[in-house]
Amino acid sequence: MYVEQCDICQRNKFEATKPAGVLQPLPIPEKILEDWTMDFIEGLPLAGGVNVIMVVVDRLSKYVYFITLKHPFSAKQVAKVFIDRVIGKHGIPKSIVSDRDKVFLSNFWKELFAKMGTILKRKFRHFGIRASITEQKMVHTRIEERLDQMDHEISTMKKEISKLPTMESSLNEISKNLLILMETIADKTTESAHKSATDKGKEKEASTSKSTEITRNAEEERVDGKADNDEPATDRSKFKKVEMPVFSGEDPDSWLFRAERYFQIHKLTESEKMLVSTISFDGPALNWYRSQEERDKFLS
Repeated sequence: MYVEQCDICQRNKFEATKPAGVLQPLPIPEKILEDWTMDFIEGLPLAGGVNVIMVVVDRLSKYVYFITLKHPFSAKQVAKVFIDRVIGKHGIPKSIVSDRDKVFLSNFWKELFAKMGTILKRKFRHFGIRASITEQKMVHTRIEERLDQMDHEISTMKKEISKLPTMESSLNEISKNLLILMETIADKTTESAHKSATDKGKEKEASTSKSTEITRNAEEERVDGKADNDEPATDRSKFKKVEMPVFSGEDPDSWLFRAERYFQIHKLTESEKMLVSTISFDGPALNWYRSQEERDKFLS
């Protein structure tokens, strides 16, 4: 009996298997896309109806194809997809290196590539040809790394998806609060508009009543003024021929005295007094007044 952990066995027992022969490395390909290696990656979870990846690698350029299959598959199915994906693009291969899978050992596979003139090379356990499996291991490692990344991404997506109900509830709450806020703003706007309209109505009423009062007072003053004017009308009629004295620049005190009496007789307003005074200017006084007007226009 041989026990691997036993020190005595390790020292004294010998292997009963045939010793391995000398390794025979594969020759380096001369051209690209002529010598290919093939292997299967199995034991994958079913996804999209497939659970097997057939990896086909060019031995010289390391150009790779990933061909998906579904268990169980036959040599005929593998040959069909290989012809469609590889031979149809790059021509008949010069050699194919594979393991000793039952597909590659089947009579159909042997006869098919024998008719094509393709050399089939298979790897052995202890002696004989050593298959070029370095690139296969490299590709397998990369595929496994990518699958691990996909698993991590999927788990992350599942975590994010699990947050959807909470996010939905939060969004619904936010939408509800926004609706309440909008309704409140609309109510306040309506109330403010109604209050503004009421205030404007009150202001209009107050303005109307004030205008009415002013008009009434003005009418009363006009009537009173008319009555006052009618009383001395006969007395003032004799002053209609009184003319505004002319001012030429000499003796301004005398002119102001007579002008004040003229204004008093005709009951002129301040603007009318100014207009009548300028009309009465003559000579140097008129020239001075016109020069002042020109100066004011220039300065403005």
